[in-house]
Amino acid sequence: MPSFVKLLSKIFGHKSIYFEEGEIKIWNVSMVFIPTKALVLLHSYLKKNKTNSSSLLYDLGRLQAYNGTKLIMKFFGIKSSKETWELFAEQSQMIGKGTCNIIQISKKKSAVRFSVSSFLDEYDKQSYPDNVESEENYLTGLISGVSEAIFNLQYSVKRVKNVIGKRREYLFELFPNKEESSFYKESKKTLNLKQLMRPIKIGRIIKNVIEPKFMEYTDEGSIKIGKCEGILITNDAFSLFVEQLFIKDKKSLNKFGKDIGDSLLPENRFRNPIDLIGYSIDSFSKSGWGELRAISIKKDSSVFELENSSVAKHLLKNVGAKKQPRDIIICGYLEFVLKKAFKKSFKVNEVSCIVQGKSERCAFIGKATRQ
Repeated sequence: MPSFVKLLSKIFGHKSIYFEEGEIKIWNVSMVFIPTKALVLLHSYLKKNKTNSSSLLYDLGRLQAYNGTKLIMKFFGIKSSKETWELFAEQSQMIGKGTCNIIQISKKKSAVRFSVSSFLDEYDKQSYPDNVESEENYLTGLISGVSEAIFNLQYSVKRVKNVIGKRREYLFELFPNKEESSFYKESKKTLNLKQLMRPIKIGRIIKNVIEPKFMEYTDEGSIKIGKCEGILITNDAFSLFVEQLFIKDKKSLNKFGKDIGDSLLPENRFRNPIDLIGYSIDSFSKSGWGELRAISIKKDSSVFELENSSVAKHLLKNVGAKKQPRDIIICGYLEFVLKKAFKKSFKVNEVSCIVQGKSERCAFIGKATRQ
């Protein structure tokens, strides 16, 4: 790898991640923090339902890695496949994917090993079998997308070995494959490289060195907000994923929002509902979903506003205006928070959304349901 690339990685490291106007930025690319457990549970829901939507998470990983790798190659001027994979391995730790080591890189066959990966550890906890030969999930999609960007070929990924010792290790192999879903194919066209290229704010990164951290970065390659482990996903790719799931399975999006709430909120910490809701707003906003605030809080009815909704804003930019609101994940999150605060069920509706092209912010009304 060119020495200047290594130098940049060593100097800036996690300081290239900063918070700005309700968004998490890494190298000036907008990201959102997703709790690991919530993402793995979403995979489980999608795999069990009748819509056969679990492959969307695989395509989400492919899309993020493909575009991210192309951007890295263009920005740093890298042409070597080995150097590109090495830089991806460093970036994977920075955004919470775990420690990645390259075993073999070639056009016909590659092999990589992940260790101390909270995603894969959580994935296996959810009753998935060890040594599964072929499993389409978010992380295997990432692995496939990197090789595709380097060699301009589609790849399938299989997990060939798990090693359980002092730490868990996962070995993956990649092979050329001609299959490409319509969602993935169309999304690549939507997110073209020129559109994604943004000037990197070096001054903002340097300023970030002296600012307090809003995230905790562990030596094992994971990211935490509070005690919640998670990963960073690009908002451009994630918004297109949400749009597809909105069409196919709205219920899973709502349940995903509830699982995010369950992951972000600690147990038995709050003396009253207002403290709990205040903490939930702060944690959610720091996760890069936008700037959430409570307009009114009552035990039977509450109103919230969201400035700079990351999903709606990027969907509006990449696809265009929609007739219906799209922040179902946030509705699910607020339903979980209100239920936890007031000990009764709530139904939250998004009454206006910036994706509709008529409002500058998103608005939500939560009302208690009959028991």
